[in-house]
Amino acid sequence: MTRAAVEETATSASKGKKGWSPAKIGCVGCAILAVILVGLLAVLGTLTDGTQGPIPFDVIEREESGTDKVSFDIRVDLLDGRLPTVKELRAVSVSLKAEETAGHDRAFVVFYLPGMVVDSGGFATAHHNRNLEVKILTFNLLDKYTNLETSVGTPASE
Repeated sequence: MTRAAVEETATSASKGKKGWSPAKIGCVGCAILAVILVGLLAVLGTLTDGTQGPIPFDVIEREESGTDKVSFDIRVDLLDGRLPTVKELRAVSVSLKAEETAGHDRAFVVFYLPGMVVDSGGFATAHHNRNLEVKILTFNLLDKYTNLETSVGTPASE
């Protein structure tokens, strides 16, 4: 066999060789890195849309009615100059219900903004009966809040 034939045979054999070449390792490494980055972006996406937990709140009062029902009066602040959304209030309500160890069947939450008087009507309510229902009560807003955006992005006074 001539030298050229030997070199050609060796080159052909290395092309068909099974195993991990530096190029294959590089491709696999890039694929793994891409999967990690996609996972990180998915996690960061859930952390920035408000689903990771409730907005800051203060429990003004908690009252039990036997083993059946628990009620909360909750103070929430404006968030960057806007009213809390239904989704944000829902997260607070779910958090409160989840922390209850007595296992009440029903929970009622009334949300108050700064300056609102407890038991004089809240900004929003959440009722845990069979399903969770959250309502923003724009008619109860103080004048200083009526021009702020509600959860649907329109001024509360409309």
